[in-house]
Amino acid sequence: MMTMLLPIPSKKIKCMFFFVPYEISEGYINYSCAIEIRSSDTIMDLRNSVVEKYGKSTSSYTITKVHNNEFTKYFST
Repeated sequence: MMTMLLPIPSKKIKCMFFFVPYEISEGYINYSCAIEIRSSDTIMDLRNSVVEKYGKSTSSYTITKVHNNEFTKYFST
């Protein structure tokens, strides 16, 4: 008998963020974006979602988590 672990699908949540590229030129203005991700998604899944929705290369930006009182409920550490 063989067993196989299957992931349990989780609900997607809206993730809002600011896109900040590695190289910022004069006159660049940050803009906010939003994608829907699952709490079980990997960083690569997040990067692939950004490619699909905004066409940004996965190597053209960095990802960081910033804590404040409003958005900590969307991310777990």
